[in-house]
Amino acid sequence: TNSDEIYFLSFAPKNTTKMSYAASIGKELSDSEKPFFYMKLKEFDFISVREESAKNKFHEIGIECIQNIDPVYLLNKNELEKMSIEIPEEQQPFVLVYLLQKSEKFMKKALDYSKTENKRLIVITAIEFKKFSNVTYIDKCGPREFIRYFIKADIIFTNSFHGISLSIILNKTFFFEYLAVKFKTNSRLHDIITFFNLEILDSDRYDAIPKVISIDFNEVNNKIKKEQDRSIKYLKEAFEHRSISK
Repeated sequence: TNSDEIYFLSFAPKNTTKMSYAASIGKELSDSEKPFFYMKLKEFDFISVREESAKNKFHEIGIECIQNIDPVYLLNKNELEKMSIEIPEEQQPFVLVYLLQKSEKFMKKALDYSKTENKRLIVITAIEFKKFSNVTYIDKCGPREFIRYFIKADIIFTNSFHGISLSIILNKTFFFEYLAVKFKTNSRLHDIITFFNLEILDSDRYDAIPKVISIDFNEVNNKIKKEQDRSIKYLKEAFEHRSISK
């Protein structure tokens, strides 16, 4: 956002309690940007960032903050299911692909897997690339339908942080691919994957996607619950401080 001050709540009146929750830088901080970030963030009363890497960067420039998990993790599987609405494609088993960046190699692995398993392939993306036959492409859907595709998918292929996150929350087997080097958001993908010890789901590890892969979702769910508790505690303390200040 080219250091747009709006994202630092520059519009807020003086003496307002300022806080962030799971904010993401989404890029590397250059040396020239560090003084600007320091000046703007020292005005905040509570700072929470999404990535451990962002927390470390801010500590280096003298800004105290904590790391909290992305807000999507504050909703559990049951809550997501209640929010979703039925989609026409859910009557038969399908493999779901959700792409933020074009990847023919990743797409081919998903296509090969769906053929091997004799399941339909549904692709959610706004990216223009080679269209394959016998594939359903979804370029428009609302959030309730979007969630439903993840709920009903048998297996998921994604290079999106939130595609990964929804798969994790819903306890779905998925495979991911890191974005190309020119994209600067791989740190958030790497952080969430390593946090849940899911490196085994990196599609680059496999020439052909394995039929069965074991994931300890009990361990995953315990970690989510722990992070939810930490996050709610942070938010309560921040809002209680605001009430006292007023």
